[in-house]
Amino acid sequence: MPRRYSSREVLKALTNLGFEKKRKTPGSHQTLVRVEGNETPRTVTVVLGKKQIPPGTFKSILRQAGISQDQFENALDA
Repeated sequence: MPRRYSSREVLKALTNLGFEKKRKTPGSHQTLVRVEGNETPRTVTVVLGKKQIPPGTFKSILRQAGISQDQFENALDA
């Protein structure tokens, strides 16, 4: 079974990859955004307070962020 990550770990890794907090929906979700050059900004929404994010949701977060799982894991260790 693949490892599951918490909301805190996902937020830490995305922040290390250059995402910045944009807004927080009251109590439930955190929206992050990253702008690189002339590219369209990447926006990712992460549910807060989860000890384990479901695998499908995690894959969706990676897809929205435009990163691989290896990049995510490297950013988490940084």
